[in-house]
This record gives sequence, C-alpha cells and structure tokens, in this order.
Amino acid sequence: PPAGGHDVPDAMDLRTLERATHILGLLILKERAVADAGERLSGELLTELMLGGPGISTAQRARTRARNIDVDGLDLVVVADSPTVAPTDLARHLHDIARTRAGLAGEHLGRATLILPGRDDERTVEEVHSGLRRTLGGPLVVIGERAVDHDWSRAFSLARRCAAVVRALGHTDLGATTRRYALYAMVFDPERAGELDRFLTASIGSLLDHDERRGTGLVETLSAYYAHHANVAATARALHLHVNTLLKRLDRAGTVLGLDWRRENDLELRLGLRLHELRARTAAS
Repeated sequence: PPAGGHDVPDAMDLRTLERATHILGLLILKERAVADAGERLSGELLTELMLGGPGISTAQRARTRARNIDVDGLDLVVVADSPTVAPTDLARHLHDIARTRAGLAGEHLGRATLILPGRDDERTVEEVHSGLRRTLGGPLVVIGERAVDHDWSRAFSLARRCAAVVRALGHTDLGATTRRYALYAMVFDPERAGELDRFLTASIGSLLDHDERRGTGLVETLSAYYAHHANVAATARALHLHVNTLLKRLDRAGTVLGLDWRRENDLELRLGLRLHELRARTAAS
C-alpha cells in the first residue's frame, strides 16, 4: 500500500462506482418523470374542474378518487403571485402543497392555482402563504376564495381579481381570503364595468366633470384629504398648498357636490374616490 495507508481503487472498483452512479442517475430521472407525470395530471384535472364546473362528471370523480382526493371536499381556490417567480415555476411549488393536503395544483389562465380542502379558509391561506414564503425566500401574494356548489371558476375569477386589487393597494407580501377585498374587485370585473361607471357617476361624477372642464384638482384634493385622515395641515403639505387655499378647494368641492360632505354621511364619496383611484392605477399599469 502507498504511503499514508490509503488504498488506491483498482479498475473494478472504478467500474462499480461508475455503474452505481449510473443506476442512481436513472433512479433520479425515473423519480422526476413520475413526479412530472403526477404534476401534469394534477394540472389537467384542475383545468378540467375549472372549465367543466359547476358540477363534477363521473370521469372526473373517478380520476380524482384514483389520486386519493375527495373532489367534493375541494372547496377552497387559492391563487399565488410572485414578482420574481414565474407562474409555471410557482405552480411546481404548489404541487408540493397539493400532495400533502390532498388537493390539485397547476397553472390556470396564467396564474399559479391550487384547489384544496379548507375548513378554516383564513388559516389555510395563511399557511399556504407562509409555506411558500419559506420556500421562495421572498415576498408573494396568496389569495383564497371558497368555491360554492363546485363553482371553482367563479372562485378563481374573484381570487385573481382580488390579487390584482391587493397589488394595486401596494401590498407585496400577503396571505388572505377575498373577504377584505371583494368589494374593490368589481374594478377588475369586465362584466360589472357598467355598474361601476354608474356608481362613480353618482358619487363623484360632478367632481370629475368639474375637474375636466375647469382643469381643477378637486378629486385629487379630496383623495389626499381622506388619505391624511382629514388632517388639513398634513393634506396641505402633501399637496404643496397653503392651508387657506386647501380650505377654499374643500369648500368648492362641497358646492360642486351640492352637499355638506364634511357633516353628512360621506361613505359613498369615500368609496367612489377610492374606486376611482384603483381604476386609474390599474389603467396606468
């Protein structure tokens, strides 16, 4: 033996090592192929449920049962969005969650999507978010919506639009259900565009018309006023105005609206301003 007492591997040892490495590589490839096939099937089933619902066909029920999934229990649709990870790659991480929670995952209409059982929707969505957050090591938005009567497509549509609302509001790292954002999601619903137009006309239409005709900024002024919690001094600083100038603008807004908005119920006005701002942000993006 050579100095140091270490045996030099002979040709047979090298061939054995090469053969073992080759076998290990084949096993890894086989395992990856099986995983890919499972993910592909999961994504296909998810798409079928989205496009075929409401309702479950006999074939769909059999295929999900073969994967040990109770399709009747798939009542939570989750949409995930990351600024740094492509939807296809993000969907692969959702497959890992789907396997542990007896759900389905895939990419649907360009969104990484997950359907799974969820007794406590808020907690389930938060757990999905925290799990993905640890895996990715970066911020992401995860939004969930309950699918009523197996209408997964409707739940997906609302979750996707609420995710857009969340981004428009400036949130980049969040896991939540649609409960807090469903009202604002009408901004992103093409089927309700007319309804939104009517609401904006009723709530702030006179202000918008005045701004367009006179080149004023009453909508911007009121939006800033509410954003600064009705603090006149803070609003004036934000708009680079003298306090007296701001007060005149606020009084002018009341005249245009035809009501004393600072003394009456201003909820409709606040909501109209907020929805108009969200729509403007979306159009600019």
